[in-house]
Amino acid sequence: MNTKRFVSIRVKVLVLLFFCILVPFLFYWFFSYYYIRTSLDEEFVSQTTNTMTAAGASISDYLELADYTARGLYFNSEVMDILADQDPDDSSYQQLQTEARIFDFMQMLYSSVPDASQIHLSAFHLKKSLLLQADMQRYEKSHIYLSQERTFPCAPYHSYISATHMQSDYNFVNLPEREFSLVFSVNLPIYQIPSTTDVLGEISIDIPISVLEEICDPLYQSQETLCIIDGNGNFIYSSRPADITTQVKNPLFQELASMELSTENAQVAESDSDDIIICSRIPLEPADWYLIKISPKSFVYAKANHFFNLMLYSFLAVTAAEVLLICIAVFHFTSPLKKATVYARAVTAGNLNAKMSDYITYSQNDEIGSLLVAIRKMIHSIRSFTIRQYQLELANRTSELKALQAQINPHFIHNTLQCLATSALEGGNVSLYQSITDLGQMMHYSMDTRRSLVPITDALRYIDLYLRLQKLRFPSTMTSRFIIPEETKGLLIPKMTLQPLVENSILHGNLLKLENSCLTIRTALNGHILHIWVEDTGTGITFEKLNALNASLREVRASMANADVQAFVTSLDSPNTNAEAANTAQHNPADEQLDQAKRQRFVSNRIGVPNVYQRLLLYFQNQCTMEYLSNQDCGTTVHIQIDHRMLNTGENSRRSEESEHEREREEKHESADR
Repeated sequence: MNTKRFVSIRVKVLVLLFFCILVPFLFYWFFSYYYIRTSLDEEFVSQTTNTMTAAGASISDYLELADYTARGLYFNSEVMDILADQDPDDSSYQQLQTEARIFDFMQMLYSSVPDASQIHLSAFHLKKSLLLQADMQRYEKSHIYLSQERTFPCAPYHSYISATHMQSDYNFVNLPEREFSLVFSVNLPIYQIPSTTDVLGEISIDIPISVLEEICDPLYQSQETLCIIDGNGNFIYSSRPADITTQVKNPLFQELASMELSTENAQVAESDSDDIIICSRIPLEPADWYLIKISPKSFVYAKANHFFNLMLYSFLAVTAAEVLLICIAVFHFTSPLKKATVYARAVTAGNLNAKMSDYITYSQNDEIGSLLVAIRKMIHSIRSFTIRQYQLELANRTSELKALQAQINPHFIHNTLQCLATSALEGGNVSLYQSITDLGQMMHYSMDTRRSLVPITDALRYIDLYLRLQKLRFPSTMTSRFIIPEETKGLLIPKMTLQPLVENSILHGNLLKLENSCLTIRTALNGHILHIWVEDTGTGITFEKLNALNASLREVRASMANADVQAFVTSLDSPNTNAEAANTAQHNPADEQLDQAKRQRFVSNRIGVPNVYQRLLLYFQNQCTMEYLSNQDCGTTVHIQIDHRMLNTGENSRRSEESEHEREREEKHESADR
């Protein structure tokens, strides 16, 4: 036989305690970790977007300042006239004066853009190139450059920005201490107002990349990457200088440059990588730049990871100490149970005289102490029950012998009645023969304990025999009627259901004493509801007694529904008996017997009306009702309603069929004897 593997309660308790400790902590740890990481993510993104938006605004303001500074040339009519001069064959003195005025204007530009490394002006009509450096050194040279051959990447009267590159010398070979630094240039083509084709020249302001570096340095740390790219994906600035010098096209940056980004606030770019990418757009008239910051998630969550690792290690240390304490506590509390198990096994092995004190001593007043006391009492009860079992076995042997003796008497009486009936028939006394036969059939019906359910026709056959014997004892004009439709004849009801009701009608309704009295039993089937009426034209019943009787029936139903055994037993008890009623009738005058019968009617009999109702409720699963109706002057009616579908007819029907076959066989034997 397969048995479950034994698992000690110690193991179960330890596993349960560890589970109760670990699961809530791990849940708390993961929830806190997720919450703090999410909070750090949101806080990091919020701070970064704010700073990048502010930095973008600063860069935008600076570029606008450089653009407006270059556009100031259009407001200097003197310089514009010089650049528009179509006759370059002036005297040397006039040329020097012209160059001086242009350099003075370029020097004035430095006052607005002091960070510029150099300013270059190409005058197409003058065929001159002028360069002013940050130390205010002036350089000039002549060159041949036709304006109509020059094209610009911007609309007329607009400026454009050259991507970051090494600072150019604009072909001035005689520049001292030449510096090769990274710069980006703000370039403004100069047109002859209002023409859009006549280009007078171009002014370029070279701005060192250090200007952008000063603005962007506070935005990132060494583990992060910050860069500025233009709409073509070219680097304007990067925290990694190699990106600027090599100008390697990054597909991610080109993808970001092609996205529709907001110009107001920085946004987080969707990425499947382990980085957080935040992009801010810097839209300007001369340029369309993108400020991009790449932060590794490991860097962003470094503090959170450190905090949670510290918390995890602390928890493991505390858990190790708790495990030790829990093991000590569990072993301490389960040790008495283990000893009690050894004692129980000894008793199970047959040693009923084993003493608990030899196995375990426990003096604490707690659940374990109560359990040990209960075990001690249980063992004592087992010893007593064992002795009692031996006594019951001996008594059972005696009871079996008595039962065999008791079975002889009913058969002896039945056979004796058969002999008497035969003698009456031989003597020509047919009425006596019929009476003895009726009594024998009634006894056979009553003594048949194999059937608990009988068809309605069998119950009515028994009642008919009972009425015939009553008329034999008390000659009367009482008549009886059975109105039974065909569809109800075969329906089963509990045995001895109708007989107590009929007995009540005869005894308490005085049907045998009244002239022309009548007893009617009729049935009807309405759907799945079986109706049974037992009606008599007897003395009737008072309304007080009727209400009390119906109330007692309702109590029986309620107690059955609530499984209230005590209430049910109480409802079956009755303060009076038939003997008491008979004694009362003997001491009352004849004219008071009728009223007394009305008051004492339906009190009790050997089976009792409540007992009949109880059996109906049991067999039909509480799906039945019983009610008494009275006209007070012309008899009483008992109305029974039964849901015959609720009857468990499987086993009972089989037993009824077997009993029916047995009864038929016995009747055949009786006929043969007769």
